[in-house]
Amino acid sequence: MSLLSNKYRWKEVKSRDKIYSTNRMEIIIKDLSIYGYHGVLDVEKQKGQIFNLDVSYWIYQDAEMKDFLGNTVDYSIICQFCEDFLSSKRYDLIELCAEELTKSILDDFDLIEEVEVTVKKPWVPMDRRYGQVVVKQKRKKSIAYISLGSNIGDRQENIENAIQLLKEKKISITKSSSYYETKPVGYVEQPDFINAVVEVKTYYSSFELLQILLGIEERMHRIRIKKWGPRIIDLDLLLYADEVHNSDKLVLPHPEMHKRLFVLEPLLEIAPKLSHPIIGGALEDMRQLLRGEDNNE
Repeated sequence: MSLLSNKYRWKEVKSRDKIYSTNRMEIIIKDLSIYGYHGVLDVEKQKGQIFNLDVSYWIYQDAEMKDFLGNTVDYSIICQFCEDFLSSKRYDLIELCAEELTKSILDDFDLIEEVEVTVKKPWVPMDRRYGQVVVKQKRKKSIAYISLGSNIGDRQENIENAIQLLKEKKISITKSSSYYETKPVGYVEQPDFINAVVEVKTYYSSFELLQILLGIEERMHRIRIKKWGPRIIDLDLLLYADEVHNSDKLVLPHPEMHKRLFVLEPLLEIAPKLSHPIIGGALEDMRQLLRGEDNNE
């Protein structure tokens, strides 16, 4: 939660549950003028200048919207939020300014699912003619599913610590499965695992989210010695929206997801209607197939 959160969050408390409604609405704020001190040069930091902002944000509403301010995100509050942000901070790069403002809006206003910020810098001390410098940044919240596993030390505490580290990265945990004690797969001469799956909502891209998961594993001192070997924590990105990737950096959906009961059991506990984005079949059918194979062994 940012330093600005407490000042604004109460405005939408009554309506945050409406995030699951179906009417997608765009609200556009044009040419918001704010005095700020952003730029690389000393004169820009000391003298400051006017920055012009455009902010577009998307919310979801009931099909029959009620005439009540609490059912939306008040654009006057967004204007004040942007003014407080730009006037109280200092950035060398307006690119980073736009990026951080976009993230802050998504952090502080639960009803906003997507936001685009345009920062216009009308004056730059350069010896040439130009109109203005414009930077655009757009982010949206997406649903992703993360598998967690541990078989070293206090396994449940390890998983809970990993979940807490996700929250510290401002990743919202929207659903959590039960804990499942499972036998190891691949390399069987090791302790049993505890596995779980969480559903998250995040504005990080799938690539950014994967890097965050790897960073948490490193922070919790995971050591990769043997494939499928013991581990203090294992974090796998299973699904991210409906994205499909196959590269050295990221494979989505997770290539082993539909082959592992220890993944499908907790995943389908919290999202029973999921289907596989590539294979196309219901994950429930794949779970039943794996259960049958286990019973025949």
